[in-house]
Amino acid sequence: MIYVELPAPDVEAAVAFYREVFGWTITASSLSDQPYWTFSSDEAGLGGAFDPSKSPSPDGPVIYVQVEDLAGALAKVEAAGGETVRPAEPVGGDYGHSAVFADPNGTRLGLWSQRG
Repeated sequence: MIYVELPAPDVEAAVAFYREVFGWTITASSLSDQPYWTFSSDEAGLGGAFDPSKSPSPDGPVIYVQVEDLAGALAKVEAAGGETVRPAEPVGGDYGHSAVFADPNGTRLGLWSQRG
C-alpha cells in the first residue's frame, strides 16, 4: 500500500480534525489546476490526500497499491475476475499515473505507477 485518498468535501474540517487527532503534517498544493491537500505521518509511514471532489460513502477511502506496470496490473485484475472502474490516466504534472479497480466482491482499490 502506498497512498490513501480520503473524501473530504469540507477540506478545512478534515484538515483540522486529522491534525488534531493524529498530528498529521498537511500541505496545501494544486494538482491539475485543482486545490489538493496532502498529508503524511512520520509515525505511520503512510501518506495520502484529501479529495474535495468526492463525498464520503460507505465504500470508504480509496487505498492505492504501487505497481510497476499499470496496464499489466489492470489486465491481471480483469483476468482474475475483477473489473476496471477507472482506466489508467495521468495524475498531473510528474505525479505518475493511476487507475481504480473493483475486486470480485466490489471492493475498490487504486493502482499507482510512475509510468503509464
